[in-house]
Amino acid sequence: YSIPSDALRFVQSNMKFNNMMNSNNTSLMLTSALPSEGKTLLSINLALAYASSGKKVALINLDLRRPSFDKYFSNQFEIGVVDYLILDAEVDDICYYDNTFNMTIITGGALPEGSEYYPTNLLSSNRMIQLIDILKTKFDIIVIDTPPINLIAETLDIARHIDNIMLVIDSSKTSLKELAEMKRILNGKNLNIVGMIMNNFGKGNLGY
Repeated sequence: YSIPSDALRFVQSNMKFNNMMNSNNTSLMLTSALPSEGKTLLSINLALAYASSGKKVALINLDLRRPSFDKYFSNQFEIGVVDYLILDAEVDDICYYDNTFNMTIITGGALPEGSEYYPTNLLSSNRMIQLIDILKTKFDIIVIDTPPINLIAETLDIARHIDNIMLVIDSSKTSLKELAEMKRILNGKNLNIVGMIMNNFGKGNLGY
C-alpha cells in the first residue's frame, strides 16, 4: 500500500522547506474535503517515511466514524483513542509499537454499544487536546488522519490545536465548489496549512 517514493520525497522536501521538520515534538494533520480522497493511505506512507529517516513517529487515526487502520496493519488493536477519552485507559495503553515499520500506531477505537458519547463531543473535548499535547512530548512527530473537514465539524476543532495541516484532494472527484467550501471553512482560522496534495491528477477535472 505504498505511494511512489519519489512523490513522498517531494512532499517531505517541501515540508522541510516550510521548516516543519526542523523542529521536534510537532504534529501534522491530514484532512480532505470529502471521504475517500486518499488521506489515510498518505498519512500511513508519510509516517513510514519519517520513521525510516530516524524520527520517532506516532501515527494516529481520529476518524472515529470510519476507522480504517485495521485493513492496513496486522496488529490486533484492542483499544484506542476512544478508550482514553471515555474510559480509564492511559496514553501508553493505546500506543502499539510496530517493529516492522518502527513506529507507534494509535487507532481510533470503538464506541461502546449504546454509548451516549458522540465523536463530535469526544474529539472536541479538553481530554482530546490533552492527548495531543502529551503525545507531542513523547514523539518527534505525530501524524494524524482526520475526517473530511467539509463534512465533520470536529475536524476544525482538532485543527486549531495542530502545528501543521496538509490537505489531500482527489482531483478526479472533488469539484471546485467543494474546494471553495473547504477554503471558506479554513479561511481566517489562523491555521498553518503546509500544503495540498492532489491525487489522481489528470484522471478527471475540477471544472464540474
